[in-house]
Amino acid sequence: MVQNQYTNIGGVESLWDAHTVGAAGATSAQSAVRYYEVDVTGGNRRGHPKQAFTYSPDATVFRFMPSVAVDRGGNMAIGYSATMPA
Repeated sequence: MVQNQYTNIGGVESLWDAHTVGAAGATSAQSAVRYYEVDVTGGNRRGHPKQAFTYSPDATVFRFMPSVAVDRGGNMAIGYSATMPA
């Protein structure tokens, strides 16, 4: 749902992306956000993400519709919408 973020930091090219996934270990249909960094230096994609992480620190908040932003220093921020079950 959100556009990839492209970075070129010191000649290392990456695509950053995020999407909504099911929270691991959740007893309900709880949603969580997951991000990925994929190395695409020189137009070649690695077979696996350089880094990936699912953010779901508790079982009381549903997180969805994430977006990723990366600065020139390689610092990543992720924003998302959240709701609590009724």
